[in-house]
Amino acid sequence: MKWMGVSVCMMHRLIIKVLVGGVAIVPLLVGQFGPQTLAQVTPDTTLPIPSNVPENCNVCTINGGTVRGTNLFHSFREFSVPTGGQAIFNNGLQIETILGRVTGDSISNIDGLIQANGTANLFLLNPNGIILGPSAQLEIGGSFLATTADAIEFDDQRIFSATNPGDFPLLTVSMPVGLAYWTDTPQPITSAATVAVDPSQSLILAGGDIALTEGQLSAVGGRVELGGLAGLGTLGLAIDNEEIRLTFPSQVDRGNVSMNNDARVDVTADNGGDIVVSGHDVSLIGVRTGLLAGIDFFSGTSDSQAGDIVIDATGRVTLDQGKLFNEILQGATGNGGNITIMGQELHLINGGQLVATSFSAGNTGKITLDIQNLILVSGVGRDSNGVPLPSGFNSVVRQGGVGESGGVDITVRNGSLIINDGASNSATVVGDGIAGDINIQVSDAVIVDGVNELGFPSAIGSTLQVGARGRGGNLTIIAETVAVRNGANISVATAGFGDAGTLTIEAQDIVLDGSDTFIKDFPGDNERVGGILADVQRSTLFPNAPPAEGQGGDITLISDTLTIMDGAIVRASTAGIGDAGRITVQTNDLMIQGESAGGSLSGIFSAVNDTGRGEGGSIRVITDSLQILDGGTISVDSQGEGEGGDIQVTANTAILKDGSEISAATNGNTGGNINLQIEDFLLLRNGSLISTNAGIEDGIGDGGNISINAPEGFIIAISEENSDITANAFQGRGGNVDITAQNIFGIRPRPRRTPLSDITASSEFGISGTIEINNLSVEPEQGVTSLPAGLLDSSQLIAQGCDPTAIAAQGEFYTSGRGGITPLGSNVLSDAEVLDDLRFPYPWTESTAITEAESWLVNDTGDVILTTSPPGLSHSNCWRQK
Repeated sequence: MKWMGVSVCMMHRLIIKVLVGGVAIVPLLVGQFGPQTLAQVTPDTTLPIPSNVPENCNVCTINGGTVRGTNLFHSFREFSVPTGGQAIFNNGLQIETILGRVTGDSISNIDGLIQANGTANLFLLNPNGIILGPSAQLEIGGSFLATTADAIEFDDQRIFSATNPGDFPLLTVSMPVGLAYWTDTPQPITSAATVAVDPSQSLILAGGDIALTEGQLSAVGGRVELGGLAGLGTLGLAIDNEEIRLTFPSQVDRGNVSMNNDARVDVTADNGGDIVVSGHDVSLIGVRTGLLAGIDFFSGTSDSQAGDIVIDATGRVTLDQGKLFNEILQGATGNGGNITIMGQELHLINGGQLVATSFSAGNTGKITLDIQNLILVSGVGRDSNGVPLPSGFNSVVRQGGVGESGGVDITVRNGSLIINDGASNSATVVGDGIAGDINIQVSDAVIVDGVNELGFPSAIGSTLQVGARGRGGNLTIIAETVAVRNGANISVATAGFGDAGTLTIEAQDIVLDGSDTFIKDFPGDNERVGGILADVQRSTLFPNAPPAEGQGGDITLISDTLTIMDGAIVRASTAGIGDAGRITVQTNDLMIQGESAGGSLSGIFSAVNDTGRGEGGSIRVITDSLQILDGGTISVDSQGEGEGGDIQVTANTAILKDGSEISAATNGNTGGNINLQIEDFLLLRNGSLISTNAGIEDGIGDGGNISINAPEGFIIAISEENSDITANAFQGRGGNVDITAQNIFGIRPRPRRTPLSDITASSEFGISGTIEINNLSVEPEQGVTSLPAGLLDSSQLIAQGCDPTAIAAQGEFYTSGRGGITPLGSNVLSDAEVLDDLRFPYPWTESTAITEAESWLVNDTGDVILTTSPPGLSHSNCWRQK
């Protein structure tokens, strides 16, 4: 609620001052701000030619003042224009800039009309503060600058001062170049006004703090700049034709800038239009609160270029439901401008959004975020009609739009990017065009977490939407840690006619932690999953929509550690017409573990869905340590018309436990191939499976091939635990299994799968495949021993005869003969010769029963030793047990 252009809050402060000063002042207060209040435009006598203003005027024509070249100087003891009042500067048409200062101690309260002749710029200087009320109006042909600085500096080093007018008597014909602040606490500028300058002109508010409490500031195709200093210093001032720019010193604190209650700044036009907000903390609060730039409805040409929106903060930037829009609106032609935010922190919350978009012909601008410590994107708000709006940054070619999305560049230099509670961030094409790239570079962590109460997943993505034509953008994330949790996702996808982009993540640690939380289906989504996705999608919201046509995007993950758990996935799939993308994982340690509460498996998947008409993508994993535990999966699969992809794993050690799988199964096509290159060992435990089965539903495809190459390593399983290596088929031919290893323990080839640990290449109704095992060593503990060419000299060991009486108690000699020659037992050896006994005496002991190994360990030299029960192990080697 307003009373004569003064907010209720301001009135409360004034009343408090009145009560402190005495009751007798109250009638004066009411008369000062009442409906019949006269304008308070009172000149002083500090100029060579003073200003001339009629006394007791409501419509005040301001004559006089001192002219220097094209500058006109006015000086007032007080300057306020009440509701319904007018202050008319009667300047000559040759004047380019009118400079008015207030030398008294009163605030300028402007709630009426300020007018000037011609195209002159108007500068209003009042260090006491300036209030623009809801009824304020501007009718000037040039730009408007309101400031609470102490003085205006000129390029010839002369000064036009409001606080010390007598110290600088000489005026100048030069151009203003700066706003000087001589106090530690510059006063604020508050605006509830809806005011505009002429097209292509500038509207500048330079405090102290700047507060837009409601209303709208407009400069069609021009420039609106908000900002100020919070201490001693000088704001640089540049005047270039119709445009005025501020330059902020780097070593001086800035004032805060706030906008709320649906306050807006709008520079939309057929061309140009810039908004710059510079402050310490900058906040936009409210559903309709925002900064608007771009090409206006049904305007512009192919050469039109919208201006930019820039927020430059030394503290925090907060958009709490507030929005920044740089748009090419319906029927417009031209290219959109950029959105740039710099600061220590950026908070987009409760539906706060940054949007660069095109509804018509033209490319959208780029969104650039350069933040020092933290970007928080959180929550889902609602628009004025109650429609949910996720917080986020979005570069979009809308339905009906034709052009390229400018994409998003994000840098966090000393902190993290956190996206949670359903916030969504994207580069998207809904019309015809190319989705822009999303590039994220963060020094610490990128965390994408959770699903909000409405079912919106937190997300980062680049998508070609249903019915769109063009190409998806690429998504690249570089960070120390990347964590995708609780149903959130990072994705590239196509649901339209065109290829999806690529998805690349480079990090020290990548953690994908799923959940069973409900995730709302968006247009084009075909499942409710969390993780890292690259899909050729088919819409579930629009079942009659044509299937997507295009190639799926590739996924590349490079890290020291990659953990996929509790139902999280890495997936490249096709449900439309097009091949699924490839998945490449390069990491020192890869662990895939478990499933969600709802039974969704953790894993790396490349799939052709049942509606897909394309080839499955391949999966390539390069790692030192691979652990697939508790049902985790690496899988290529085809349930549709195309063939499944292949799996290639290169690892020092690979462990599959408790129902985990590496699978290249298909429905009716040839199974994919699996190639494992193992340096040390492959361990299968408790029902784990390596499979290239085909025809899992009475199909006719052949089983895929399995190649396990561990020339210096071992393949280990427990016979009774039913861990299998299978290349089976139903009606087609079984696949081939080729294994090379130093030795294989606990698993053996069989014609069919049994409850034991098996290696099979069978076919239910077709020809079985082949199994070839190259066992390079029988004794892995000792290796292969080369025997000498001559073990003994036989000429020294064989006697020509023997003395029967001498050797009667020595033992017996048996010979079976050879080549049909039978020795005669009656031939007696000569007494002169005896046989040397080659046996070594050895005491008899009770033999130990042979027991099957139940465990194993690796000694200091790298040899694998099988044991019935392991000895105590050091903590550093306990991972090697079982």
